[in-house]
Amino acid sequence: MKKLILAATVAAVLAPAAVIADSKVYGNFRGSVVSTDTAAGSSQTQFVNNASRVGVKGEYGTEGGLTGFYNLQLGAKNDTNGGSGTTQRFFFAGVKGGFGKVMVGRFSSPYKMAGLKTDPFYDTSAGPLNSGSNHGYSNNLTNGWLNNGVAYLSPKIMGAVTVNAAVFLDDEDNAPNGGLNTGGEDPLNIGITYSAGGITASVQHFMDADGVDGDATRVTAAYKANGFGLAVSYEDHDTDAEFIAVSGTYQMSDNTKFAAAYGDVSDASGLNRDTNGESITLGVYQKIAPKTTLSLIYSDVDANTDFVGDTSSDRETIALGIIQTF
Repeated sequence: MKKLILAATVAAVLAPAAVIADSKVYGNFRGSVVSTDTAAGSSQTQFVNNASRVGVKGEYGTEGGLTGFYNLQLGAKNDTNGGSGTTQRFFFAGVKGGFGKVMVGRFSSPYKMAGLKTDPFYDTSAGPLNSGSNHGYSNNLTNGWLNNGVAYLSPKIMGAVTVNAAVFLDDEDNAPNGGLNTGGEDPLNIGITYSAGGITASVQHFMDADGVDGDATRVTAAYKANGFGLAVSYEDHDTDAEFIAVSGTYQMSDNTKFAAAYGDVSDASGLNRDTNGESITLGVYQKIAPKTTLSLIYSDVDANTDFVGDTSSDRETIALGIIQTF
C-alpha cells in the first residue's frame, strides 16, 4: 500500500512537469529612440515601446492522429507612456492533424496575417505610429485581434495551395485591449494561398469587416530568391478606400538586412494608419548577437489630412531600435 501511495505521489508530481516540458516561454523586447518632426512644426525625441511582448505556447502529444496546441501572449510595456504594465494580445487553442488545423479564441485574422508578412517594418516606428503596420496598410484590418473566433486552415493541396476560413462571433462588447469591435456583426474571413518555389500569393476576403461598413479584399504577392525579396499588398474596401504597400528586402549576409517600402492610401478615414497620402521607409537591420538585432529606420509620411488631435499627419521619423528575442 505504501509503495502504491508513493508511486501515485511521484506520478502526481511528475505529470505537471511533463506538461510544462511541452510548453515554451518566449518573447521580444522591442524599443526605439525616435526623433520625430511634423509639418505642424513640432519636434520630439523619446524612447518608445515597439510592441514588446511575452508569451507561453505549447503542443501536446498526438492522440488518435491529433495534436493539441495553445498560445497565450501579453503585451509588455518598457516605456513611460500611459497604460498598464501588461496588456492582452491573444489567447487561442486548437487541434491539428492530417485534416489541417482548427483553433478557437482571440487571434489575428488571416486577412491581417497576409498583409503582415509583406511588411518588413511591422512593429517598428515606421509610418504614422510606433508599432503595428507601416503606412500603406489598413489600420483596423492589419492590426489588433478579433475575439470569439473559430478558424480552419487546410493542409497543403498539391503541395502548394491552402484554403482558410475564420468567423468571429460578436458578443457586442467593446472588445477592449486591442480587440476589434465588429459592431454586432459576425465577420467572416475566407481566403486561399499559394506558396512554392519562392513565390507566395494570397487572396483574402473579409465580409462585414470591422471599421469598413461592408466587405474588404486583400491581394498579396511576394517573391524571394538569392537574398532578395519583393512584396506587394493591395486592399480594396466597400468604403472606396484603397491601400497599396510595396516593399523590397536584401539579405546581404546572415547578420545584415536592408529594407525599403512605399505606401499609398486614398479615400480612407484619414485617421492613424489610414492617413491619406504617400510614404517611403528605408531601413537596415544588423544582428549583433544571436538574439539581438539593432535597426536604423527613416520614415516619411507625406499626407493630405490631419490625424490624432491637431497635429499634421505629415511625419518624418528617424528611429534607432533594438529587438531582443528569447
